[in-house]
Amino acid sequence: MRRWWLLLTLLLLAAACDANTEDPTTTTTRTTEPVIESTTTIATTDRPALSTEDLHLVLLWHQHQPLYPKDQNGVVTRPWVRLHAAKDYWDMADLVGRYPDLRVSFNLTPVLLLQLEEIMNGTRDLYWVHTEIPADELIEEEQAFLLARFFDVNPGIISRFPRYQELANQRTDGVEFSTQDYLDLQVLFNLAWTDPDLLDRPALRELVSQGRNFAEPDKQPVLEVHLDAVAATLDIHKELWAAGNIEVTTTPLAHPILPLLSLIHI
Repeated sequence: MRRWWLLLTLLLLAAACDANTEDPTTTTTRTTEPVIESTTTIATTDRPALSTEDLHLVLLWHQHQPLYPKDQNGVVTRPWVRLHAAKDYWDMADLVGRYPDLRVSFNLTPVLLLQLEEIMNGTRDLYWVHTEIPADELIEEEQAFLLARFFDVNPGIISRFPRYQELANQRTDGVEFSTQDYLDLQVLFNLAWTDPDLLDRPALRELVSQGRNFAEPDKQPVLEVHLDAVAATLDIHKELWAAGNIEVTTTPLAHPILPLLSLIHI
């Protein structure tokens, strides 16, 4: 969804630039005059002339996550840094890199970079931990966690995976989950939070095609792709910055909004 939004933004930007650079001396003949069912006279001579100045538009994406707390075991209680890296942060920069003439700015907050580096150094989140638990060893509390949290995905994305939608319906209907159901849920949740381009890698493409009846070893390639995406998120921004395709800004550690607004104002 974010990719389509980004493409739409680029198209609108191109259209705005074309409209703004149109020759102001050129007149357009209307082939069909609008029908105005009114006796009111509309004055057109008082309208201000269109400005011929260039349109200045700044595209600034604020890439951030709050600092998620860790439990007593050092496990991060929320997965969103990892999942958004696998689904969005890498993909947005990669898409911008496909348009050499496009110039955008990314605001990378220190708190986001800190957590990305922690993941690369071995820090894991609670959802990762619950993914790695063998499905036949899940205790009741862990099963409840999967049912409560492993459907935290856009419903439109869930529907792209028939088995995932089946499990969602099963939960809604109160049907008891089997060991295989929990195992499929562990794999599908992480697949759903993976960028489509990454899903097209051979190992994941086979899993998506298989769709169901996953085995325990099927979890590992998905998690490895997520780690690759975390590392690639930092690398691709460095490459684009060095090449002059993007500008990179930052804010104080916890990404308060006021400094960002001041930056835009400047």
